[in-house]
Amino acid sequence: MKRVGSIVLGLLLVFGLVFLYRRFHTEAAAAWQDVRHLGALQWVVVLALSLLNYGLRYLRWARVIQALSSRRLPSLRHLLIYVAGFAFTTTPGKAGEALRGLALKPFGVEYRHSFSAFIWERLMDMLVVSLLCCAVVTAFPGQAWLLALAGSATIAFVLVLRSPLSDAVLAHFARRCTPQSRWRRLSDQLSQTRHDTLVLLQWGPLGTSLALGFFAWLAEGVGLFYVVDALGASISPTAAVGVYALSMLVGALSFIPGGLGSAEAVMVLGLTTVGCSLPTAAAATVICRMATLWFAIVLGLLACLALGHDARRPGVPRESAP
Repeated sequence: MKRVGSIVLGLLLVFGLVFLYRRFHTEAAAAWQDVRHLGALQWVVVLALSLLNYGLRYLRWARVIQALSSRRLPSLRHLLIYVAGFAFTTTPGKAGEALRGLALKPFGVEYRHSFSAFIWERLMDMLVVSLLCCAVVTAFPGQAWLLALAGSATIAFVLVLRSPLSDAVLAHFARRCTPQSRWRRLSDQLSQTRHDTLVLLQWGPLGTSLALGFFAWLAEGVGLFYVVDALGASISPTAAVGVYALSMLVGALSFIPGGLGSAEAVMVLGLTTVGCSLPTAAAATVICRMATLWFAIVLGLLACLALGHDARRPGVPRESAP
């Protein structure tokens, strides 16, 4: 059944790409001209905003690892390990980033703690991005109630997450699953993860994680607005932030590696909906993805090389648990 679904989705993707090529090939040429005319200074600004995103997310990650494992790692090495995880961004659901646990193990960080930190990151990102994506409704009068609804849903989810009710729900789900089923294993893993992250569910750590995630992803949305503005289009900053967040949310939910294709399609559609021409929207999308997804992957590969080089250097002692 899964194979049939994959074939159908593949055919739809092929037909969609053919349609887009036949319909928009002339606009694509214009979009490429816009990409080429973006100045060096503008590229520096956009990449700096991406670096701000990575830096804030690293601070959140480092605080979570310390809270879960009570280990204080060397800052530079820990930063390299975190950035190296970006090399696996194009795995489904960014699952490859969980491999950071292999590099953290020599420092005394248990696998279950690094995995819990990974799950916590994805959860905080989903909450923040879900809230930010509703900023796009500001471009459509009369739809502001969606923003209030999203905010209320986010608050309700956080309250449920902190409540013992979540343990009761997981326990009830586990009882309804056969002992050896994958759903039972998933339920047990979620229960273990929640138990490991109880310290993070206190209002202080929870608020810090949400705030760091909010400003991290806001920086990327501002980057998209800056690109659109540099290309000569006029849209509101909140609409740009909302479009970026919505594209990231759809890309994550699609479970396509890196959100490739789905995120770009939503970003182009969203930008044209809020007032950009198609060539400008396509150009802004290409630039944005180059400065976020592909920039992160390049940094991740460089960090992997740096870690591998250090590991091969003679005379460098192996890391040991503090």
